[in-house]
Amino acid sequence: MNATLGRVTAQLEQPTEPLNTDLVELINTNINPPAPVGYDDVYIRALYIISDEVNSYGGCFPADEHQRLAEMLVDSPVMVGHRKDRLPIGRNFHATVTSRDGRSWVKCYFYWLKSAQGADNLRDNIDGGIYKECSLAFTYWLPECSICGKDIRVCPHEPTHGNNDSRECHFNYRQIERVLETSLVYRGAIPNTGVTKELEQACSHTDARATDELRDGVTLVREPKTDSALIAFSGGGLRFFMRLYQYDPIRFRRGVRFLADLYDESDELIAKVRRTPDAMFSPLLDVFREEDNRLVVALDADWAKQIVVKCIRIDGRDRFLVSCLQTGR
Repeated sequence: MNATLGRVTAQLEQPTEPLNTDLVELINTNINPPAPVGYDDVYIRALYIISDEVNSYGGCFPADEHQRLAEMLVDSPVMVGHRKDRLPIGRNFHATVTSRDGRSWVKCYFYWLKSAQGADNLRDNIDGGIYKECSLAFTYWLPECSICGKDIRVCPHEPTHGNNDSRECHFNYRQIERVLETSLVYRGAIPNTGVTKELEQACSHTDARATDELRDGVTLVREPKTDSALIAFSGGGLRFFMRLYQYDPIRFRRGVRFLADLYDESDELIAKVRRTPDAMFSPLLDVFREEDNRLVVALDADWAKQIVVKCIRIDGRDRFLVSCLQTGR
């Protein structure tokens, strides 16, 4: 048998990195890039960026500030070493409050483009454990003493030492004004910060509570002095809320989508709403389900539009993507 030997051409392409489509959809929703990104366009990783542990400066982000910080982190840049003379290497598009090793943490998701220069090197250094710690840059107004509750700049206590009552002292970051950026750093001020490729899987599903029995009433509630809003559903003996983060009526009418969380009557948030009846907005008229796993809510004439609620699962819990189906006046 005669064998013919010749040149063999092979292409050893890097396997496509699996990403869940809900995270990619959140990028387009929360960042709204001029050209929407696709499944194959981006790398996604997550930062364990802050916890409720005292940092090396004697400061602490108390757990009751974590949800607000998670909201403020969205659309902030990812830098290296807090250097302001360089452009960002990525952007934060989603953040959530979670638990890790018995502490409350804010986990922040960021992305960068595969087509960017050095994109593969960044991925390899993260996944290989070289880039493994992170830090937050922010502005705030009040360093609150953990002992007396006063401004620690004027009270008699000092962080970790010098207290007559022998109690350990730190200060809490209060009246946080703005998140400036997150950074990959050689050592984070908060112990055990981390950069991870472990992303919660998301899957579309239908929430059993979103049924036709909820036609009795739907109300839009706006929390005073926040950038969030609530949609209250009641009917069939059930009542629950969806909270929309970074809510803006004008942007909503233009079709911008918002991430929402589900709350039931046992949540402290409901008690807060009940104490602020002046925050109630006009009632909505109807709620019904479409066949493609979406809940469509029709608002009253003052809004003159419908909203679409897509049920998804991200970060191990029920989440919602809320978008405007038709523009209002």
